[in-house]
Amino acid sequence: LVADDTALPEYRTMIPRELGVGTEQQQQLALLNWVATLQSFLLRPSPYLQELVDAERRKMQLPTRYIGMHVRRGHKWVETAPQPLAAYLEMAQNLSETTGIRSVLVTTEDAAAIEEVAASAESMGLSFFHTKNPRPSL
Repeated sequence: LVADDTALPEYRTMIPRELGVGTEQQQQLALLNWVATLQSFLLRPSPYLQELVDAERRKMQLPTRYIGMHVRRGHKWVETAPQPLAAYLEMAQNLSETTGIRSVLVTTEDAAAIEEVAASAESMGLSFFHTKNPRPSL
């Protein structure tokens, strides 16, 4: 980011003044909001990609608002210790209670994870969705 108007004026990106106002927590929230807004603009899919995503969502009957849950297994152990599925489900439950969203999209490379989630779905009061892509059992 360039904060000096004299340096590359046609390419500068100014940090909003609101980021330096208020308590430290207010400044952090302002920065988070600014970054989230910027990312939502930069990461917006092309119309073609958005139509592909919407078509897949309709095929799965996935509501517009949902919680995304990416269950990492497979080679993830190289980066960090594997987390039990119960930790993912607990987080999904907490997010659901906070947001009121009851639909959860599960993405994973592990077929067993889909089966485990399906076994827990009814008792949690959440609706779980997943793509029908083939997955190996890891």
